[in-house]
Amino acid sequence: GGGGTAAEEQLKRLTLLLKDLVDLDVDLKLLLLQRILSTAEKQGLSVVDAFSVMDIDGDGALTEGELVKALERLGVYDLAGDENQRTEFFQVREIMQRVDANADNRVDLHEFLAIMGYSYSTHLQVKLSHILRRAEKGGMSLLAAFDTWDHDGDLSISVKELQEGLQTLGIFRGMSAGDVACLCRSVDSDNDGVISSQEFLNFVGYKGSPEQYRMSRLLLRVQDQGLSLENLFRDWDSDGDLTVTGQELMEGIKKSIQRN
Repeated sequence: GGGGTAAEEQLKRLTLLLKDLVDLDVDLKLLLLQRILSTAEKQGLSVVDAFSVMDIDGDGALTEGELVKALERLGVYDLAGDENQRTEFFQVREIMQRVDANADNRVDLHEFLAIMGYSYSTHLQVKLSHILRRAEKGGMSLLAAFDTWDHDGDLSISVKELQEGLQTLGIFRGMSAGDVACLCRSVDSDNDGVISSQEFLNFVGYKGSPEQYRMSRLLLRVQDQGLSLENLFRDWDSDGDLTVTGQELMEGIKKSIQRN
């Protein structure tokens, strides 16, 4: 958390644009906060980013004091020397009570996401998919990531393995076993309780088979080495009959792997 960030400045600008749409009613203040968060999302600032801005001490939950400071910094309330100061402090407390589902006098990320009607498992799904896509663009194989999380090597990722994998990323604060189980169910299209390599690829947006994915990665690596696909085909077509048989394909792949 902390002030002075680009995210906070963006939230402030959005508040100024939307503030005159509502009065001091608590329901409308909540509506204003929802509008700020919704508009921020459309401009690329996630609800989780907004939460991090407000979470000053970075402990994963908003206290009443942090919420007061956050709403004041955003301009939702003017609590400095205002004649309505006492009323507004009570309204902040009421907002806190409405959002604080488990009544522990703190607003955690689950509860903050609920302001927008989001679940934490949805956040997990969107964030993880984004992380994997970005990592692949940086050169990481999705199937290599799958193999890393498949600790027992049974060619599937269990709920426990998924949770352990997510924990190694170190960015999913407040993640519960129930959240991970919900994420697993959303990826597990055949409902067998585990995530296969095909389901893992589908989750990230790749619709081909794992074998096709491996082949596409191999071809990209070969091209990066300066060999054209035409030359690669000729190299694999060992008998020169302008076709690559299954045997030639397997031998060609082995040779390409050894070279790379």
